[in-house]
Amino acid sequence: MKTEHTPGPWAVRNINYGEFRSVGTIQAANGLKVVEPGGIWGASLPECDANASLVAAAPDLLAACKESLDLLRDMSMGNHRVALNLEASIATAMGQ
Repeated sequence: MKTEHTPGPWAVRNINYGEFRSVGTIQAANGLKVVEPGGIWGASLPECDANASLVAAAPDLLAACKESLDLLRDMSMGNHRVALNLEASIATAMGQ
């Protein structure tokens, strides 16, 4: 599977809680903005922080899922429920 997203790692930058409790930019290591200010929403400030952290972790989580799936396949467990869930999650993350 080819990765087409902005390479990680990503980080939360310029946190700015405005009237709508939005969080600042999610920025890639190469300096590109992945999510513009106001793009992360939540019902509370802690929820906004948690949502931003989850989005910022996406490239690392995707890489870990791919590595875990490869390991399960190497162990001849490619049809295990966990492997199938990883495969589906990876496909969703890759826009497939």
